[in-house]
Amino acid sequence: MTRVKGWGGLDAALFVLIATAILFRLIDLANLPGLNGDEAWYGVQVLRWSAGQPVDWRTPSGNLIGFAHPAGIWLLHWVFDPAPWILRAPSVVSSVLEIAVVARVAWKHLGPAAAAAGAGLCAALPVNIAYARFGWEPSHSGLFLSIAAALALRGSMIGTALSFAASLFLHPTNVVAGPFLALAFCGSELSRGHL
Repeated sequence: MTRVKGWGGLDAALFVLIATAILFRLIDLANLPGLNGDEAWYGVQVLRWSAGQPVDWRTPSGNLIGFAHPAGIWLLHWVFDPAPWILRAPSVVSSVLEIAVVARVAWKHLGPAAAAAGAGLCAALPVNIAYARFGWEPSHSGLFLSIAAALALRGSMIGTALSFAASLFLHPTNVVAGPFLALAFCGSELSRGHL
């Protein structure tokens, strides 16, 4: 970990905070909280697809089935037998990757202090820990929207649009991030003198 100049012991505190938050994502993953029907539904669809059986392409709430979560379960089933923890492991991976993306983007655009704050908040927010422990598509929204924000700040209109579209495919409520992404993109373009 790169030291933030003048922070002294805060480097160690940040490391402990992030490590503890990741541990909270992993402790008794298969049982806490209890498995819900949505999580089991994804597992059943992946097992059906793997066996060449018909798959429900719409979730019980009527949304199209996404790609991130079923793909993660499918990859894990190549190595492991079906188990409750497999239903949640892709969400944990997305959550940890989100912390890394937020830290990298904040470091590049706002500096080391913002990177430390962003990574710490992203790691420790209770809602992020909770969503990392549920095996369903909305749990991947933070990662995909963080990638979209990174691309918006780089001034990549196509990249931003594609990653935003992917986030909408994960869950339609991600539409609320649209104005933020547009603002980030316009700010990026203004800073480059393109607008």
